[in-house]
Amino acid sequence: MPTVLSGEVIAASVSGRFEGEGMAKRMRRMRRMRRMRRVGRMGDMGRIWRMGRIGAMRHGVMAFVLWLVCISVGALPAAAYTGDASSSDSDVGSRSGAAVDFTVNRGELDATISVQTQLPVGERAVELQVAHGFSGKLESPDTFSGELQRLYVGAPLQVFGTPIDIGIGKTAHRLGRGRLETLLSSGALPGYPSLAYRVHGDRYEYTKVLGDLDYNEGYRRVGVHYLDYELTPSLNIGAGEIYVRSQPFAGDIFYDVLPVVPFYFHKYLPGVKSGPGNNLIYGDAELRTEQGTFYGELLVNEFPALLGMTSNPPLYSLLLGAELGPFAVEYARLTNYAYSNGDAKSVYAYRGRGLGHSLETDGDIFDVRWRHALASNLKLTLGGMVKRQGEGEVDDWFASRAEQEANAFLSGTPERTVAAVAGVEYSQERWDVHFEIKAGPVQNEDHVAGASGFFYELRYGLALKAF
Repeated sequence: MPTVLSGEVIAASVSGRFEGEGMAKRMRRMRRMRRMRRVGRMGDMGRIWRMGRIGAMRHGVMAFVLWLVCISVGALPAAAYTGDASSSDSDVGSRSGAAVDFTVNRGELDATISVQTQLPVGERAVELQVAHGFSGKLESPDTFSGELQRLYVGAPLQVFGTPIDIGIGKTAHRLGRGRLETLLSSGALPGYPSLAYRVHGDRYEYTKVLGDLDYNEGYRRVGVHYLDYELTPSLNIGAGEIYVRSQPFAGDIFYDVLPVVPFYFHKYLPGVKSGPGNNLIYGDAELRTEQGTFYGELLVNEFPALLGMTSNPPLYSLLLGAELGPFAVEYARLTNYAYSNGDAKSVYAYRGRGLGHSLETDGDIFDVRWRHALASNLKLTLGGMVKRQGEGEVDDWFASRAEQEANAFLSGTPERTVAAVAGVEYSQERWDVHFEIKAGPVQNEDHVAGASGFFYELRYGLALKAF
């Protein structure tokens, strides 16, 4: 089930990630991010708070203070409010805690510390999520800069007897059917300023997110909505839509807030000049059988762009997956320009990063996981992945149909990564620890034919449970 108002942090934790990737692609991304940081600002809703370039010591002090706050208040929500946290990931319950996540990549450090807690307000609990991130070169502390990556408040309401969760602030929302990843909305930080609500009943759940993607680029608005419906006890179907708009139009706020109404329709409303924008149509399904659970997602850029129904090129993303006992298998394929648009401000991305699948564009990945409980408190994960990545970028666009066809999928010299995966999770009454490593060879590294390299990614963490 999709979650809007709740994160996955349920305890005070420390986790880290070390990653190796192609130098050329990493340098392009870093240059793009640095340009944005120098001129960056938040949009209309996002002027909540932003830190400029300050020393690493001040960031360390802030991280330590947030950590102490979490440990101090972690017991309060559980004592003041008891909810049912088992019915949905986003139910308001007694969960609270903090997390520290960081990435070290060849001398570059990116770190985030976050706090999640619940504060009692009458008979309800208001959920507060805060995350602060900073980055810079380890050998040059003066280069460190920081910002607020998440400041989000959510609360459950009852409207005419219907449960509705609402939230406002700066965050990233995860929506979609996929287990390992999803095409619709990944939920990866940094977040963007947004307003969200979720309506749920016995057999359905509807989520709508309205956000501001302006980062010193001018007017940029995003809307994502998703309906998940239980058609039968063994079959769920879902439908969703994304729009990114670079110009306002009369009545846009009223139209955007209405539930269920497709964003695509505003292009055909009488008297409405909607201006440039990008619409992506999404659908998914999940089938549960005695043998396992099977699911799939499809996202199409500018519907209807398939089956020869229009002259639009076939720009799409596809994800297929299955859970078969202890095995989880998932395959995703993204064509080049899958999230992009001829209007540069209408690309489905924020600060140079795609908001959907982590591949972003022009690639595919096959991922397998095997999970086994060695003991009641000890779990082992083994697996592997094969990833191919073309030279396309999330904000690229083609000048002609011939160029699009020539670069439709795995453009240029594709980079190929084969990696093994191993992980372990160990839990005790008051703490948990987890560790995961991915490593393997890279062919055509940095999209240079014949070049070879090595990929590695290390994640580890320690969780202290709040009571």
